[in-house]
Amino acid sequence: MKIKNTVTNCSHLSIGFLFIVLLFFGEKAYGDERIISKWPSPLEVAVHIIPADDSKHTAQFIKTINIDTFLGLEWFFTRNAKEHGFALENPVKLHLAHKPYTYPPFPPKKPNLLTAVFWSLQIRFWAYGIEYKDGLKPDIQLFLLYHDPKTTKRVPHSFGFNKGRIGVANLFASKEMTASNKVIVVHELLHTLGASDKYDLSNNMPLFPSGFAEPNKSPLYPQKKGEIMGGRIPISATHATIPFGLSQIDIGAATAKEINWIK
Repeated sequence: MKIKNTVTNCSHLSIGFLFIVLLFFGEKAYGDERIISKWPSPLEVAVHIIPADDSKHTAQFIKTINIDTFLGLEWFFTRNAKEHGFALENPVKLHLAHKPYTYPPFPPKKPNLLTAVFWSLQIRFWAYGIEYKDGLKPDIQLFLLYHDPKTTKRVPHSFGFNKGRIGVANLFASKEMTASNKVIVVHELLHTLGASDKYDLSNNMPLFPSGFAEPNKSPLYPQKKGEIMGGRIPISATHATIPFGLSQIDIGAATAKEINWIK
């Protein structure tokens, strides 16, 4: 009987703790939503560079990364904001931040609703505990995990959380992959702003019309560019190519609406 009561009490404590954490992050997320809905000034983005392995190659590659490595990302947002008539000339400002003392919590191997919720809370709590120097108070936190392409043939999935504004991108530590890495980073950054995926999960083909950069083009195929959340450039109704860099990608109208650039 005592054991049963103890288990019941622990269960109640766990539920109570979870409720408090959800309430805390819920209010924080509400504050984030107010910021993005108005977007009065450039959003401050903290970029953390993290080695995903113990490879000497990865360690050497990371030493070559500086803030100039990500200038193309700011340019991408500036160019697309202008095309959509968004009033703010420079929507995002990137800051190269220090490496966290610990790694972000790994996603569950066999996800379900409960494990996904706990993992979401874990990573938000982990990111919330990071302290920044020079008075930086980022609106968005990006964690870029670099993998040695010689030992990792396929990197884990990247992901971005709208609640908490956290993005984790798994990238290759390769100079040749720098341009395509930027596409992944921007994709996850847009997830943190509320943008949704616009491709068919069964075949990775962009969805029409939301996943097309030029849905009104005639003839429709081949498309010259891809939509950033559509992921690929549609060449035909059954074939699409992977963009090699941000110059081959645009923010489409559906995504612009999701991030409050247009009504």
